Amino acid sequence: MADLLTLPSAARRRSASAQAATAGWSAALGGLPAVLAPSAAAARRAVMAAAGVRPGDPVEVPPNADRALVEAVADVGARPRFRPFGPDLTVPRSSAPWAWAQTIGGLVEPSRRAWTDHADALPDLSACWACARLDAPGARVPALLFGLHLSADPATAGALVVCGDRQLAARVRVEVGSGSDLDWGAALAQRDRLIDLARAQRAALAELRRGLAEAAGLPLAPKTAVGALPHGVAVRVPEDAEPSTFLVYLRAERSGAVWLPELAPVHYAAFRGAQGPAARAAAAELSRWLLVPVGPGFTAEDIAHAVLGVVKTAEYLGIRWRTDPARAHAYAADLTARYGPGHDAYQPVFDR
Repeated sequence: MADLLTLPSAARRRSASAQAATAGWSAALGGLPAVLAPSAAAARRAVMAAAGVRPGDPVEVPPNADRALVEAVADVGARPRFRPFGPDLTVPRSSAPWAWAQTIGGLVEPSRRAWTDHADALPDLSACWACARLDAPGARVPALLFGLHLSADPATAGALVVCGDRQLAARVRVEVGSGSDLDWGAALAQRDRLIDLARAQRAALAELRRGLAEAAGLPLAPKTAVGALPHGVAVRVPEDAEPSTFLVYLRAERSGAVWLPELAPVHYAAFRGAQGPAARAAAAELSRWLLVPVGPGFTAEDIAHAVLGVVKTAEYLGIRWRTDPARAHAYAADLTARYGPGHDAYQPVFDR
């Protein structure tokens, strides 16, 4: 999926105005207000300015926020404050007035009300955005930011801001300005391309998740709700195994798996001062997660191979079906009955 983010140069484009492109995206999002910006950096600045972030204000960010997001907070004069992970890499609730959540390839849906940065993903146009009601009382997020990936140049790649609050959307639009650097026709072409691509990606994701849950039995990151189109399924290495060993064995199976710290390591500034211990804990938790990638063009055989790599690795290391200990030990007992004591097949390293 990551390889397909950028709009192909051969994609059919048509001339379009800013109004037409914005209306087209809003329609694809179930009528939710949309704002198009020339870049993710411009969109971040516009959201914070429109919300009223002032110089010196603390703005919470995840411990593994990328440098672009941290710099965007600093650029408006605010102070980045690193917030530790909650369960499953989610961002916990807090009393801070301003906060950014940032996903890794659209993998995890944040658990708190915050601006959510999906700059490394595309919006999921296969979802029912009309059902999202981001403007409803108690809405999870007031704004979602996506990269449009119209080109390889971050300055002109474009960005989309989906606002649950129409007044916020109007203010963001003012802060963005004319967006004269944005290719409006390309923005519409990306929308048109995404409709079928998102549907195919969601189907592949569902099959990969089903296979991993049923055959590997390892913890998986929660399914994402309306928002980004994930690049794959996140798998957590249980405490019974050592993460780097798991990763090396898995890569030997040619699964294409990616270690999450390679995609989004803990920001270096998070290790400073009193927040250092929390940052080290966040890095340790992040090290237990890996991405099993999938693409919209994956065949059943491709998905089966991706699942098999995780299954074989979990079996080698004695953690297969860690989420179902009774099944794991029944399977191990059956192997012992078949091959006798001392066999080198699966042996769980965890108790019942």
